[in-house]
Amino acid sequence: MAESRGARPGRSRRGPHHTTTGGEWRRRVPDGTPTGTAGATGAYALPATWVIHAVGPVWSLGGQDKIDLLTRAYESVLREADALGAKTISMPAISAGTFGFPIDTAADVSLRAVIRHL
Repeated sequence: MAESRGARPGRSRRGPHHTTTGGEWRRRVPDGTPTGTAGATGAYALPATWVIHAVGPVWSLGGQDKIDLLTRAYESVLREADALGAKTISMPAISAGTFGFPIDTAADVSLRAVIRHL
């Protein structure tokens, strides 16, 4: 998965939501979407209204802009949630799992993005 091309579904472990919402996402963006972006699909069988898919950076790839790209991913999720009229939101530690982003740095980036958004 190259940062410059963004994430493509099915290239990493994303949990059970990926099998239900991922099909819709793959149809909407078959060639992936740029790193730092987000988009929503229905939640299908999940106990939610939507799933907002975010594309974060891969820690081992790319240049020095990883923190900016991760910030953009969180900001994109928050903008998408606003556009949908979401009243609550739950976000994972974007890029901190399979993509290898250090958890302390990812937590700091996410907290700062949320505080700025509020």
